[in-house]
Amino acid sequence: MTTEKTAYGKFLAATLDYIQRKVEDALGPTVEIERTEDTLSIQLEGGHHYYLNTMELRETIGLASPLSGRHGFYYDKEKDGWISARNNVELYDLLEDEFTGLCGCPVPFD
Repeated sequence: MTTEKTAYGKFLAATLDYIQRKVEDALGPTVEIERTEDTLSIQLEGGHHYYLNTMELRETIGLASPLSGRHGFYYDKEKDGWISARNNVELYDLLEDEFTGLCGCPVPFD
């Protein structure tokens, strides 16, 4: 049985689509990406593995990072960004910094 996504569920899916597209554009064949309806798995060259999952009922995105650990991000309309409940870092800033540092080339999220 397939359920229809809510508007927020579609927003969460679009966010994962955006991250996937930016990583693929920047890193091409050096990255392995697996995508399901509500998860995004990114394995960088060198074996560093990132795992993102959406939680529609909680309206959050979870991230498991090999560098900064686990985060839960909520969308802040005023800041127009996904903010970590743990340390107030913005999701795209965190990913850009970590991916760029690990890969040695820019991975911009603009």
